[in-house]
Amino acid sequence: MFGIPVTDDNVDLHSTIHPFSAHADLIRKATAIIWDELHMANKAALECVDKLCQRII
Repeated sequence: MFGIPVTDDNVDLHSTIHPFSAHADLIRKATAIIWDELHMANKAALECVDKLCQRII
């Protein structure tokens, strides 16, 4: 959904979604984002989604 790459080190991840793509537009139009089991997510993945949202909104 967020284009988070899967790597061995999970450090400094960058989303593969471009800010002006249709996928970014879908995220931009979302009323809410529900991330099930967020507490189990890697910190780098959460930061990646945060950076993505800051870029596209």
